[in-house]
Amino acid sequence: MYRVNTKRIKFEQRVANAYKTSFHSSFHYTACFPSQLPGTFINMYTKQGDVVLDPFSGRGTTILQALNMDRYGIASDLSPVAYTLSHARARTPSKDAIDSALDELSELIYTVSINPYEYRPLLYLYSFDTLRDILAIRELLIEDEIFEHDVNMFLRAYMISILCGKGKDTLLDVGPLMNFRCSVGIYLGHLVNHKLPPVRKDVLSVLSSKIENAMVSGVPDKHGELYLEDITKLSNVIDKEVDLIVSSPPYADVVHFGDFNWLSFWFLKEDHKEFDQETKQNSCSSDYDEYFGFVEEFLKEMYKIISEDTMTAWVVGGTQKDEKRGRLYIPRRYCEVGRDVGYNVYGCFIEEYEGETSKSKGQLETPNLDGIVMLAKGEPKQYMSFKEAYAYGVERNKSIQGLSDEILSSGEGVWEV
Repeated sequence: MYRVNTKRIKFEQRVANAYKTSFHSSFHYTACFPSQLPGTFINMYTKQGDVVLDPFSGRGTTILQALNMDRYGIASDLSPVAYTLSHARARTPSKDAIDSALDELSELIYTVSINPYEYRPLLYLYSFDTLRDILAIRELLIEDEIFEHDVNMFLRAYMISILCGKGKDTLLDVGPLMNFRCSVGIYLGHLVNHKLPPVRKDVLSVLSSKIENAMVSGVPDKHGELYLEDITKLSNVIDKEVDLIVSSPPYADVVHFGDFNWLSFWFLKEDHKEFDQETKQNSCSSDYDEYFGFVEEFLKEMYKIISEDTMTAWVVGGTQKDEKRGRLYIPRRYCEVGRDVGYNVYGCFIEEYEGETSKSKGQLETPNLDGIVMLAKGEPKQYMSFKEAYAYGVERNKSIQGLSDEILSSGEGVWEV
């Protein structure tokens, strides 16, 4: 038996100061979780020096948090965008190396021969001069790879992060559209409807400002391991026993990661459509049996590389569009598949997003759900209670005791697995 907690937990709002740093906040990415989530599990189930893995690394939240907490971090992702973002956080160059590279870029950028008119659709998004600078830096970082590898990857990641966003540290301020990375048509529609002409931006100034602001609260003094690899093949490349996994697999029937991050794929000279086609089974699959076939495959692979008595925590979800299967079908199915693979099911906490729904023709409007599914190999040692780990590092938050009690004691239902 295990408890299913459907309390609406506002993780970010209630404990925003627990683990978050300026470096954590520097990248936007589709379907990412807050840093205090891996921070809590790291405190609960590991000690200093233990190995923490995120096999769907996204923007690198888990590996950055592991390094910040003096653990050995490993990250992997099949997406070249996710790999680039995670690399910048896990193998951050020195500030001197970054500043030197920015100075060199300022001298080389105008030596690159490029014609922005060859990329005419992007001139709806950027001014001629801004696009010319973007294209020049793209050639220098992607084609020429003019800097040492870690520096090159770091600058690629921050160029991706300024292509669009909110605020001053962006080349294209799209405001509310930052909830998701949108298609070209949605971008253009937004710009046309709001009568927003392309604005001339100094690319290197924006890039330098973004990096400066990101590094205000410091960066890890250790480096982690990174792989651009399919999760089902990770046992071939990881030679360490893993002591904790905290990750978020692709959500069922929700996100085409390539399409939502098409601008970043374009900058890296990668084909976002080809990526979505290759990973169709893994996400946005309307066939749940196919999707959970993939889930079973990667859970088996993770079972091989984790040590005995190890916890794994998976942030899972989907639109729950099929009313016949029930609202909690996806997290429940994760638990069932995990049990069949050999894991012990420790729990499943559910968060329902108010006001965020999915609706398509002929289907009922249904809420999105997030679930944290905890699957263990053996009997993991717990170094902190959930309450202690959740509250760790929180200052000026008098309600944390009551909130933790509320989370631990509440639950909408219990089912048997």
